[in-house]
Amino acid sequence: MTVLYVASDSEGAGKTAVCATLAHMLRAQGRKVAVFKPMAAADLMGRSDPDTKAYADLLGQQADGWPAILPEGGLSEGLLKEISAAFARVSGEADVLVVEASCALTIKESARVAEELNARTLVVGAFRRDLSASQMTPWAEHFGDRLLGVLINGLTRYLGTETNTRLLPSMNAAGLASFGVI
Repeated sequence: MTVLYVASDSEGAGKTAVCATLAHMLRAQGRKVAVFKPMAAADLMGRSDPDTKAYADLLGQQADGWPAILPEGGLSEGLLKEISAAFARVSGEADVLVVEASCALTIKESARVAEELNARTLVVGAFRRDLSASQMTPWAEHFGDRLLGVLINGLTRYLGTETNTRLLPSMNAAGLASFGVI
């Protein structure tokens, strides 16, 4: 089974949209795909995670005891074991499991989850005019060979030239693979 861990540099960067789109496209190719969001931020306490509903609506996939609420203290070994157990239940007969990371995790914690799940990682970076390769290199430092690359999301119509001449070449020079700009 292939496991893709989709993380981001900020909340609202587009992880859920990327996960749902990838799952939909892979299913259209005949692959058995499941999506898993193991954790949600503590501020959702008492409310359901909207991403879980989106996956149910778009993919017909129901959550089975997930996402867990990330405690104030961050990722613990106990929570990591819970994530592994939920991962085993969700993966079932899937050829591909797409895992949506939580922005409430630090990059280091996120790397621990990806390692626990034996996942390769795609980082969705929220476009902003001051975005630089140096802001994305910590992902490479923590994920190492698990990092597939970066997808920049939310580019405005008028900044394409600047992105193609400044940001993408600087990412390439820093050794960060670019999966494109949306």
